[in-house]
Amino acid sequence: MSFFKHLADITNFEHWRIPYSKKDYYKPFLDYFQLTINEFDLCKIFSVNFYNSLLCVIQTRAPEVNKLGKRIITGSADPIFKNTLQRNGTTINDMAVNSVFEVKNDQLFYY
Repeated sequence: MSFFKHLADITNFEHWRIPYSKKDYYKPFLDYFQLTINEFDLCKIFSVNFYNSLLCVIQTRAPEVNKLGKRIITGSADPIFKNTLQRNGTTINDMAVNSVFEVKNDQLFYY
C-alpha cells in the first residue's frame, strides 16, 4: 500500500517545490522492488484512486498539461494577508521557497 501511497504523493509534487526529481523521491521503492521507471512516466501521473482497498486506478495525462496553471484571484478586499491580490496571474514557481529539504537514509524530508 505504501508503494501506491507514494505514487499518489507524486500528484502533489509540484506543490512541494523541492530540489529533487520525482524519480529521486520514488527511488527507495524502485530500488527495493528492483524496478525501473523514467522521469517522463512519473510526470504523466494525474491521479491515483483507491477503491475498496482492492483496486488502484492510476490516470495519466500529458506532462505539459499535468501541472498547476496560473492563479486566478478575484475580489477587491484582502484584509488578512494584504498582498494576495498581487499574486493574480502568477504561478507557484514565482514565489520564493522558504523550506528546508533533507535526505536521510534514501528518504526525503520536507520541513
